[in-house]
Amino acid sequence: MTVHAWISAQKHLPRFLRQEEAQTLLIQYMYEAYQDSTHRRTFSLNDGQRYLFQVFLPGLARCGYTLQKRKMELLFRPLPPEINAARASDYQACYRWLESGRNLPVWLRDFHDQKDFFKGLFFAYREHPALVGLDWISGHQYSIDWFVWFMGSRGYTIQKCRKKQDYEALFAAPPSRLPQFLNEVMNKGSN
Repeated sequence: MTVHAWISAQKHLPRFLRQEEAQTLLIQYMYEAYQDSTHRRTFSLNDGQRYLFQVFLPGLARCGYTLQKRKMELLFRPLPPEINAARASDYQACYRWLESGRNLPVWLRDFHDQKDFFKGLFFAYREHPALVGLDWISGHQYSIDWFVWFMGSRGYTIQKCRKKQDYEALFAAPPSRLPQFLNEVMNKGSN
């Protein structure tokens, strides 16, 4: 199976997210969890779902990275006021883990590398209907600050895919050439 066919079959997604109904429910749950978020003004429910599942996650998969469950004892949830001190320290440990960026691959932990990736992603997918009316900055914020944080707080990380595929060595490219290289990778095999 080629990388393109693997992505088209949504095999790069966790099993529970391979159905559109589950994707919709996840986005709705995220919107309810982050009621005061500024990203609600940038992305509608439909825009957010289309962007994540048609651009961001497939773009990562083309590079050989997928969203995977990590074994964690602690899940990040809003704490009730009557929380005990031990549970509060667990909450703080999870928050520190998310702040450290360890739910991201090393090459995506630095803000400037993230900017390069999202510029390249938007350039590569510039004709995609999921990007109509959006810019790369909004996609960056929505993906990293909201979706990846939300999923990371529930034990998911972006990890190198273990599936044997012919991935491109995207991040071996010089950063100044990253958007062009990403465009070449995204268009390879789709013709």
